[in-house]
Amino acid sequence: MLKHIINSEDKMESETRIYNSLAEVRKKKKMSQKELSARSGIIQADISRIENGIANPTMNVLKRLSEVLGVKLKIIFEEDTNMKLSNDEPAYSELYLKDAQKTIAHSFDYAVNKMNVPLEEYVKNFLAFKYLHLLEKGDPHYTSGISGIELAKEICKKQNIKYGRLQYNPGMEYWIGWIISYYQWLRNLKYSEIIEKFPLQNFIKAYPTFHEENKKRMIEYMDNVIIGNTE
Repeated sequence: MLKHIINSEDKMESETRIYNSLAEVRKKKKMSQKELSARSGIIQADISRIENGIANPTMNVLKRLSEVLGVKLKIIFEEDTNMKLSNDEPAYSELYLKDAQKTIAHSFDYAVNKMNVPLEEYVKNFLAFKYLHLLEKGDPHYTSGISGIELAKEICKKQNIKYGRLQYNPGMEYWIGWIISYYQWLRNLKYSEIIEKFPLQNFIKAYPTFHEENKKRMIEYMDNVIIGNTE
């Protein structure tokens, strides 16, 4: 059974629990995303985004997926009594979080796959960006006011060069930008602090294991490394 738990204390976290259940059921059924796509009529890229918690599917989409998987969709409303590992408040308002994740993730993807900037170099440029402190605070100009393309070009100081558009096909670079921006918001840390304790190579090695899982699993892994190293 796919159980969707709506939590008044941590709505964003609870909304992704069903997507984790979806991935777990699919794997138990030994069904690939490609097969699930073919049988449900939902494109594979959307299924991947749903399982990663990037997309917000409608109830009809969830119903179609659950029917193909042979499980029932059940919605439960309950309060969460779980405590966060950190007592810090998030870095900025949750209202800007999704836009910030999308902008930063797209900038990573665009810089590497369209501008041909090596990932390691882009991360260095990202950490050296003179307005990074505004991104860390959720400044509306950088979270919602510009695109990922504009951010990537500004970070690399190549605003006047035209590279064209990049076909949407999120891979490792997009995922790294997406997960690190979520973690920065959640734990209210500086990006430099995150990369110091959890280097880029850790993200690269984690991608095959965690990119199709609920982001909560990656957050727990990062907490064990980052927070564990600071206590």
